[in-house]
Amino acid sequence: MYTISMFVFWIPVLGGLIAGAVGGWVVGRVKGALTVSLVPATIFGVVLTMLALTSQWRWLTLIHVSLSPVLLVSSCVVFLMIGAILGGLRQRFDAS
Repeated sequence: MYTISMFVFWIPVLGGLIAGAVGGWVVGRVKGALTVSLVPATIFGVVLTMLALTSQWRWLTLIHVSLSPVLLVSSCVVFLMIGAILGGLRQRFDAS
């Protein structure tokens, strides 16, 4: 899913939808596709937050710096998750 999204990153909304749909179709289940799209995004968000927290030690900006990587990653992953749901559902109904 993420390999495909690296190739179609220049298409703002459709890139995530395409990557999610292909990944969801390959996985074949909605639950598995959501797991595949959420786990790496969560790890990436936590790593970005840890990096941001180690570089900024002012208390007032600590909240802003710690939340901005999580919001950035989650805003990019929303369309990937929607595509994963659609791809998982399509594979499920094609197999039936």
